[in-house]
Amino acid sequence: MLTGSHSENQTDRDRKQLTGAATYFLDTKKGSHTFKLGGESYNETQWGGREKNVGGNIEHIYNNGVSSQVVFGIPTATCVCGRYASDNGQLLVVNKLDQQDLFLNDTWSMGRVTLNMGVRWDRYHGWMPEQEQMAFAIGPVSVPAQTFPETHFYTWNNVGPRIGLTYDLAGDGKTVLKASYGLFWHNPGPDVSAGANPNQNNKSVTYTWNDRNGDRHYQLGEEVGAPTAATLAGNIQLDPNITSPYSHDATVYLERQVSPSLGARVGVVFKSEDDLIAQYNPGRPIEAYTVPYTVVDPGVDGVTGTADDGRINLLGVPNTPDVNTKFPLTNVTQNTPRFSRYKTFEASLNKRLSNKWSAQIGGSHTWARDFPNAYPNNPNGVFDQDTTRWDFKLSGTYEAPYGFRVSPLVRHQAGANFARQFSVGAGSATAAGAIFSGTVNVEPLDSNRHDNITVFDVRVDRGFNLPGGVKVRGLFDLFNITNSNAAETRTITTGTAYLRPTAVLAPFTARIGARVSW
Repeated sequence: MLTGSHSENQTDRDRKQLTGAATYFLDTKKGSHTFKLGGESYNETQWGGREKNVGGNIEHIYNNGVSSQVVFGIPTATCVCGRYASDNGQLLVVNKLDQQDLFLNDTWSMGRVTLNMGVRWDRYHGWMPEQEQMAFAIGPVSVPAQTFPETHFYTWNNVGPRIGLTYDLAGDGKTVLKASYGLFWHNPGPDVSAGANPNQNNKSVTYTWNDRNGDRHYQLGEEVGAPTAATLAGNIQLDPNITSPYSHDATVYLERQVSPSLGARVGVVFKSEDDLIAQYNPGRPIEAYTVPYTVVDPGVDGVTGTADDGRINLLGVPNTPDVNTKFPLTNVTQNTPRFSRYKTFEASLNKRLSNKWSAQIGGSHTWARDFPNAYPNNPNGVFDQDTTRWDFKLSGTYEAPYGFRVSPLVRHQAGANFARQFSVGAGSATAAGAIFSGTVNVEPLDSNRHDNITVFDVRVDRGFNLPGGVKVRGLFDLFNITNSNAAETRTITTGTAYLRPTAVLAPFTARIGARVSW
């Protein structure tokens, strides 16, 4: 729980871009080629700043009603006042990304085989222009006015191959095998520059807090020990060996023409994500957490002293006078051991328009494994992150009498897996001679699931031709006809609000509209 006024912040982005492409067709004795050559250039800028952090720059954090932490915020904007704030230099944090890319692709058709071969080059250059930090003091924290020089963080030159194969198994065009593979380098946007910028947007220092007089307001001297987190200039670094994250993407599909108007398709998709980037604290790796202690888990009902209470075994960093020397708080933007793996099976049927109707039916099932953002800086909690999701869709079109067209749609998708979480305050760790605070999973991520969602929609439309070549198409839509109130997300943190819906599917809605073309 936290209390206080809201944050006042603003982020503006601008991206100037230039693109171009050309296509060349070539027929030879060994088949026909379609060559495509192109490129792009982008210059992206992100301006950001906070005129006030949460809680009027003093954020009071409680754990089960007990004072836990106090966060002192440092303003990074002189005004968050709309579209001209970035133009007038009132947003003090500026990050940039320059990108150029070239691609060459050849689609080579030769009888029953079609090869799609290509390569793409991407250059990413992240940097920051000269910018200012305002002087500010609050509680025990003071930062001076400072000018940060123009800094160039990284330049990545990446080459990604792509290849695809289409093979007509019987030579009659009715049964086709398709396969593809590609190496894709992630576009970092300005976010990596933002993580490495010593002039952080959300500038703050966190202390353990003991509200000695119980008035629920911080007074000077109530902070305990050394800071437990900081995002000031001296605590921000960039790993000079940082590399671009990347994904492997591979697919295999089998397509079959069942009848002149009916086609079927089944396939599998594999996707990976590696060398993911995050702000990491290498001074406090998992190996630094050596002090064991326990906290009370109030259980699903969020109330202590009931039958579902339990205990959570945790580890903390030794809370010694030289802790920040032995285990520094430096935040380094770098590649981390986090990764993701996704395996998906898909199947679908497609009936083309005939006898005044068409239809499509299909679904997929995905098995996923990934790691939370806190990994590997947080050794606590459950890190079994295997999850599953599925979806199903049935849609169609019926050409009704009098020129009306009716298009129903049924969608079903599984709710996302989640684990019950518990917010661990710093106080219990301090009492045990340790340092730790944060949110931990108390069970595997596949233990629970948000509501499965099933929605039935219908559109009815009709076209009209007006004088002068004007065409009007009237539209009448019905959304969520069954008025499902499924919760898309719920509160997953232990407490009295556990499982309280935070986003509910929009109710039954009707809409009337028109589209005019001439």
